[in-house]
Amino acid sequence: MVVPLTLAQANKLVARWHRHHKPVIGHRFSLGAEESGVLVGAVIVGRPKSRMTEQYRTAEVTRLVTDGSKNACSFLYGAAARVAREMGFDEIQTFILASEPGTSLRASGWAMKGTSKGGQWVHTGIAQMILGQTHGNRIGQPTEAKQKWVKRLRPGGAGAMTCRAASRSTPAAIGLWSSEIHDVDFSTYDEATNTVACDRCGQRLDANAWAKPCPGPKREE
Repeated sequence: MVVPLTLAQANKLVARWHRHHKPVIGHRFSLGAEESGVLVGAVIVGRPKSRMTEQYRTAEVTRLVTDGSKNACSFLYGAAARVAREMGFDEIQTFILASEPGTSLRASGWAMKGTSKGGQWVHTGIAQMILGQTHGNRIGQPTEAKQKWVKRLRPGGAGAMTCRAASRSTPAAIGLWSSEIHDVDFSTYDEATNTVACDRCGQRLDANAWAKPCPGPKREE
């Protein structure tokens, strides 16, 4: 079954099981795969790393780990896509090494959209001078090419303007907030009450039934 995780909980599994990446700094939400009361995997979904990708229309799986349980990877990719869709995203993406087969992604309905050239990247100019950087930013990480995999979550994908994107783009579109579901932050999960908080309106919601229309930000009297 799918369970909500805090970032700390998900990162703990990443540190334990991931073959070539370290824990991440932030997320939009994290989920766990639980079997007989034991966590067998976790997926962390955050903002796209590329500045050229629309931040409010596209979600990105930044880490996914399992203990090797059968079908756990495809289960988590599917769960991440469903939650991202309920949160209003048009598209979800991830990057895997070119040497990896992508079997779990394909089984979950994702499609490969291309391959990056890989390699190192460094700060240049004044940033390099300030940081005193003499090495690449990818330390202890693979530098081989990566495959980009994408799953469209609604017609038109990231090319279609959503309420979320519009409301962040123009002040006049604030009225569109009310037509969106709650923007849940799973890092606020409270195990004692089984609730999570909405980033937009501040309400605490049932963690198993939070996908409901959000009234929007509280207005100043």
